[in-house]
Amino acid sequence: MPKPKRSRPGAADARHSAIVPAGIFKAKCLELIDTVKEAGVEFVITKHGKPCARLAPVDAAHAGASPIGFMRGTVLHYGDIVTPDPDAWEQSPTDPLGER
Repeated sequence: MPKPKRSRPGAADARHSAIVPAGIFKAKCLELIDTVKEAGVEFVITKHGKPCARLAPVDAAHAGASPIGFMRGTVLHYGDIVTPDPDAWEQSPTDPLGER
C-alpha cells in the first residue's frame, strides 16, 4: 500500500493524502476504504499519471444525514391554488369597453 504524504503544507487538519494508480486501487479497493475510515487518510486515484478521483473520509456533519426528510420545513404553503375562485370571475355591471 502506498505511504500517505502530506496533502499540502500548512493544512488546518491532520488529513494525509496518497497517490494511488487505478490498477492498484482496483486490486486493493476494500483495504483502502478501511484505511480511509480508520485513519482518515485521503487517496487520489490516477489513470495514466493524471488525477481522476479522490477517496476521502465522510464529513462528520453528513455522516448520519438521511436523504429522507432533509428538506422538512423548507416548503411554502399558499392554500388551495387549484380550485377556481368564483368571485374573481364575476362580471362588473358595466362592460370593460363601456358599451353597456
